[in-house]
Amino acid sequence: MLAPMVPQQAGPDGRSMGARQPPSCCAKCCLPACAISGYETGDPTDGCCGGKALAALLLQLGCGMGWIISFCCWSPDPQKIRGDATQRTVNNRCFSSWCAGGPCTISFWESGDLCDGLCNGDACCATCLWFLIFVPFIGELPWSAFYACCCWNPDVGNFMRTREMHGAGCYVGQVVKIGNGAV
Repeated sequence: MLAPMVPQQAGPDGRSMGARQPPSCCAKCCLPACAISGYETGDPTDGCCGGKALAALLLQLGCGMGWIISFCCWSPDPQKIRGDATQRTVNNRCFSSWCAGGPCTISFWESGDLCDGLCNGDACCATCLWFLIFVPFIGELPWSAFYACCCWNPDVGNFMRTREMHGAGCYVGQVVKIGNGAV
């Protein structure tokens, strides 16, 4: 199930606010491929198999050093943003929650960062499931991933945008010409 499209929001200057936050140090260190993909494509897993995200993924899987790519070889560039830069989405909730973790998936959709929003909104609920559910002799069960995949219903009220996010667009409510005008 796709996350809902969130209506554009105008900033103080009347332009639509962007939705792509440059990844935090924590996200670039712990989930480098998802952090790069989230910034460039607006989805934490859609762009993992291309560009610098692929290099970070391979290095992370091979030796746990994918953070080298995200810190040293990549920087957030608004020119590399693909798709609608005023939106973020989670196209494959299950894949994303199993790869990045349930709390990080929800945090990305709500705050624009995989790690910064873990204690806010619905991500807080998933974070609590991550830390509080422990079964003796088995260990932690992936309840937070299950919650993000099957139970989480994205709340448009939790979707945050700030003026610091990249991807600001045109004026909200601006007249747009469609077609060639011939009737």
